Amino acid sequence: MKCAIVIPARLESTRMPRKLLRDDTGRPLLAHTIETAIGAARMSGGFITAVYAAVDDEALRKAAEAAGAAAVMTRRDHASGSDRVAEVAAGLSEDFILNLQGDEPEVEPGTVIQAARLIARAGEPAPMGTLGCPIASAAEYRNPNVVKVAADSAGYALYFSRAPIPFDRDSGGQAVPPCACRHIGIYVYRREFLLGYKRLPPSPLETVEKLEQLRALYAGHKIRLGITSHAPPGIDTEEE
Repeated sequence: MKCAIVIPARLESTRMPRKLLRDDTGRPLLAHTIETAIGAARMSGGFITAVYAAVDDEALRKAAEAAGAAAVMTRRDHASGSDRVAEVAAGLSEDFILNLQGDEPEVEPGTVIQAARLIARAGEPAPMGTLGCPIASAAEYRNPNVVKVAADSAGYALYFSRAPIPFDRDSGGQAVPPCACRHIGIYVYRREFLLGYKRLPPSPLETVEKLEQLRALYAGHKIRLGITSHAPPGIDTEEE
């Protein structure tokens, strides 16, 4: 079994247009994420075979190739990053496809490998997997830019939300429950599921929360949740 990493890279992001080309460090933001992905592939013992950037602009293509990724031009009108990744996955042969967000430059290679292997075991029923990390502070718990995930006893996601979940009724939401968990936006899919996933209609939950993973839960599919102690800070604001 093999896995390919595909990094969806859209030029005009909603909150920070052209952020993947921001080069405050001397290199584009996208290059840092690609560097991590390549490092994970080298450390994976041959499980991760390739790193692709799914781009929608020539400037992103050049930046991705300069950083060492194979760049694939995709349509500009995709509704989500997973839809963009699926366009590239249609031309790949790996068993699993890992969607690594382009604006996660500080994710660790070991975390990427952990995510890549989440559903690569015999008898695993989930067609996709993702990661979570225990929430450390009340500010993080209440921040709508920090997506939360609640899981069942078997390690499958029950729900994702920008709201503080689970909500501690007795404290009026002031206390952070011990089971509160931050979602880390790395996804791994069985390739065939991903190719069908793009044909699922966006769900009402996805539309309201603006969280594409809710499309899979709404349709009745399981999502395996792995827990890590490292929550990389994504780039969504000027301060970050």
